Amino acid sequence: MQSYMKVNSRPVARWMAVVALAMLPWLVGCNAEPNATDVTRVKDEFLHLRFQSQIQPELKGLSDGRLFQMACKRNNVQCDLVIEKLKESDPEFYKVLEPELKRN
Repeated sequence: MQSYMKVNSRPVARWMAVVALAMLPWLVGCNAEPNATDVTRVKDEFLHLRFQSQIQPELKGLSDGRLFQMACKRNNVQCDLVIEKLKESDPEFYKVLEPELKRN
């Protein structure tokens, strides 16, 4: 009976190991600090959303701050960290966006 239990638990253990390894990049990525590429992607996504907000009903009336948050979410990054990086890398863009970010 004991040998039967050992044989059946191996596939389960292997399956759990595969799942854990598959989730590892996702778990590590969640806490990673955004880099310059992430900031550029969020900025580009924000500008795209801002343009689209003029023609798409579901985006109409949303503030720039809300659109920026949406851009962060779509790129799976933490907005506050992206904003800090943006402040350093593109201060002019940040100055224009800052009042909208403070409203939200």
